Amino acid sequence: MNAQLIDTRTDTHVWVEQYDRDVNDLFTVQSEIAQKVAQHLHAKLSASEQASVEERPTQDLVAYDFYVRAVSMIYTAQVPEESLGIDTEKTLSEAVDLLNRAVARDPNFFLAYCQLAFAHDLIGDTPERLALAKSAIDSAFRLRPDSGEAHLALAWHLYWGYLDYDRARAELARAQQSLPNNPRVYELAGSMDRSQRRWVDATHNLERACELDPRNFPYLVNLGSTYLWLHDYDQHAKIMDRIVALLPERRRERIFRASVEVYRRADTGPWRAELEKILTNEAGSEKDPFMAGQRYTLALYDRDWDTASSLAPVLSQKNSLEWSFPQLDAGLGKKEEALNEGRRAMELGSSVKNSFTEPYVKICFAIICAWTGERELALGQLEALTKTPGSHTYGNFRLSPMWDPLRGDPRFEKIVASLAPKETVSK
Repeated sequence: MNAQLIDTRTDTHVWVEQYDRDVNDLFTVQSEIAQKVAQHLHAKLSASEQASVEERPTQDLVAYDFYVRAVSMIYTAQVPEESLGIDTEKTLSEAVDLLNRAVARDPNFFLAYCQLAFAHDLIGDTPERLALAKSAIDSAFRLRPDSGEAHLALAWHLYWGYLDYDRARAELARAQQSLPNNPRVYELAGSMDRSQRRWVDATHNLERACELDPRNFPYLVNLGSTYLWLHDYDQHAKIMDRIVALLPERRRERIFRASVEVYRRADTGPWRAELEKILTNEAGSEKDPFMAGQRYTLALYDRDWDTASSLAPVLSQKNSLEWSFPQLDAGLGKKEEALNEGRRAMELGSSVKNSFTEPYVKICFAIICAWTGERELALGQLEALTKTPGSHTYGNFRLSPMWDPLRGDPRFEKIVASLAPKETVSK
């Protein structure tokens, strides 16, 4: 194995060493590499950090192999990609199986319990799944009651499973005491900040997570989407460029990068070109549900109803259905049914303490109001909503047929103009 330390500022090698050892010396080699890196960085390790470097996570190499494979699966599953065969739930379930096998071989494998809890939480928030996650966390605390990793696992569980921000932040603070430079601490803090609309803190913490782990794809996605919600399209584009350079095989991210000018200027050119390029060069892309969804949206923006209709059979069945019925009722002219269902969804959305759910619900309700003739109600929703960060963009309001009933209304046109880039407004 070759180990090397590179100064990315100058692209020069600071240290290089080759290791040719027996596989049973894996943990010794890992410890040696960590200490050599610290030495060449002139970093002074604390007693706890030194102990962490020298510690073996398990004595069972087979269990460790299960663990490493599971961690890789959990990392990959956090951002699905149909074209690469990445199915989140299936991949996470396989990771859970590997971690269960790891702790069966070594019941004292602390880190495996932490990852097992993380995987269970990511799969879903059913009572059964949350109970499995908590059981793994309890095993972690049983082994190391004062460990920062155990407190971090509990913090994630309280946030992801229950949106219990106060208790999650208390556990995260305990975790940070012993994990001051752990990127997962900052990533979780930033995720909670964003959910609670603490946008300055969210950006700071997510940027710090990406600084500490600059090649972490899920962290970059989280930061990039935050910039998009803040309508900071330049920073969003830079993050998407990093993601595409890191993982050029990922189709979704290439499309998202090409979509920036749609959001910013209602310019579908780069987006359209990327979709056509994929359809031409990547076999099977016409059957990709995500691609179908992108092409469907583009067809709607073009008012190309025939193409939109032809894509319906390919569209993913995983889209949120809670809004299908009220929007369908609105389209069929069932005004009262649509409005009542929309108001009910608004109540449910506002009860969820998450910045992503409530704005989405409000957008959908505004669409229902627009199509049922409740123009004032629709405009009131949009005026309030567009004054805060969110997924609403100039491009969507300019191009989507969902807003056609409001076009020409001075209040709606003012809302659209408020989202436009300055150079567009000046024209």
